[in-house]
Amino acid sequence: MALASCSGKLPKIALLDLSALLPSRPDATPVPTFALYDGAISARVATGYCADPAASRPSQGFAIFASCVSLGVEDAAPVIPAIITVQVAGLDTAAVSADPTAFMAVVSGDAGPTLLSRAGDAASITMGATDVVDDFVTVTFADAAPSDIAGLQPEQWRGFGDLAGRLVTLSVRGFLEQRLSDARGTAILARTIAGFDAANTSNIPTDP
Repeated sequence: MALASCSGKLPKIALLDLSALLPSRPDATPVPTFALYDGAISARVATGYCADPAASRPSQGFAIFASCVSLGVEDAAPVIPAIITVQVAGLDTAAVSADPTAFMAVVSGDAGPTLLSRAGDAASITMGATDVVDDFVTVTFADAAPSDIAGLQPEQWRGFGDLAGRLVTLSVRGFLEQRLSDARGTAILARTIAGFDAANTSNIPTDP
């Protein structure tokens, strides 16, 4: 959901409910780059992860990625198993680039756990580190609320940024059977931010 401002009176930060989106259809070919909003935005994440077109919603600015190997892409290089989601909000929802420090203060402050919780319950959230990576504000946290996809670990690595006047949310999660360490989750998120930015260089404003 779009963040209207950094005033502290923010709507709940949430991704689409994924429970109805998985598993994917076998006839949908995974791709490393997935077009959102009729091509206005290119969803691309860390190398080795592919978007599942059947489980993504391009008209809603949403794409879900998993390792290309797990999605059946032939000759794909193996990578650490993870689910990566991209959510790009509508126009005029940008909330980070004007003042990343203020945005980070909101996320890491008293309102942060409620905003991050899937259930809107601050008690379900254990906060970790926050940072500014390139043009994104990142936050590490664990959500004890029931998962939107069965089998995912509660720990998450999430980045918030702006692109072409839209709020962008990138999220990385591992699996209960093969958990991501904080170091690995942080590294995959950093690679995801870099991959997303590289795919949208024409949309990133440059200083005059």
